[in-house]
Amino acid sequence: MKKTTIAAAVSALAVSVLGLVLVVSAFGSQSSESAKKDFCNSMSELSSTVMSYEGLDPRTATNDELDAAADDIYDAYDQVVEDAEDWANAYDNPLGEAYDDLYWAIQGLPGDNTVSEDLADLEDELGAFPSAYHETFDGSGCSTT
Repeated sequence: MKKTTIAAAVSALAVSVLGLVLVVSAFGSQSSESAKKDFCNSMSELSSTVMSYEGLDPRTATNDELDAAADDIYDAYDQVVEDAEDWANAYDNPLGEAYDDLYWAIQGLPGDNTVSEDLADLEDELGAFPSAYHETFDGSGCSTT
């Protein structure tokens, strides 16, 4: 009789733990709509950082400011990648390709360039970014409203 009581108690405990795990996972995961919103917002933030980089005034900006703006781009893209992993329908291929091109072009800039020279050297990569952003934004079903 004792073995069946212990077995029943263990079974009840196991069922309770499983139920608790299911409840926590159901409430702990992000909804698809929330994940989509985060992804779209992070893409907008990335676009803003690229525009800030491109908008630095070559007459007054320093190389340190340009480096800091590049770091902002890298951080913003990391957030896009993280948010894309949370949303199954994220379409980020064009943006990823444009980012990779821009990243490697920035990394390849000569260390003795001026801000003006850096921006001129990155003209093609910076120029390709808006269309890649819009293609990704639209392809992911993001909206500005």
